[in-house]
Amino acid sequence: MAGKLPAPALQQVFEVTAPNGLLYLSFPNFLHLPWLLVRILSEKLNQPNWIVLQPVDKIYTVPCVIKIVERAGFKFEKGIGCSYGPPVLYPLETPGMTKALNALKLWWLSFHPVLRFRKPGPGASSPVAR
Repeated sequence: MAGKLPAPALQQVFEVTAPNGLLYLSFPNFLHLPWLLVRILSEKLNQPNWIVLQPVDKIYTVPCVIKIVERAGFKFEKGIGCSYGPPVLYPLETPGMTKALNALKLWWLSFHPVLRFRKPGPGASSPVAR
């Protein structure tokens, strides 16, 4: 699981974050259906130029990222979606469309969700496993 790589960095972020402080994360979400379809097709049709994979790329999904960050001690509060369509159609996505998809609670399917976490304040239970 890709969850071990960011753990030391998240632990350091947790240590320097003030009690009740916020952490916002955004990442390429591999549950984004148009991107996932293009990735599968590029692999099956041997068209690596259809997508850009860097050596540092890891496969992350919303549930995976929430779990990794909560292990560091943060508590998940909210998700907000942006960029719901494939990258070539980003200019066609209006703020109204994005707002409607977020109202339907589909943020976890957006290409770049923004996740908000909070460090528990004084008296809160300790992190699960740091």
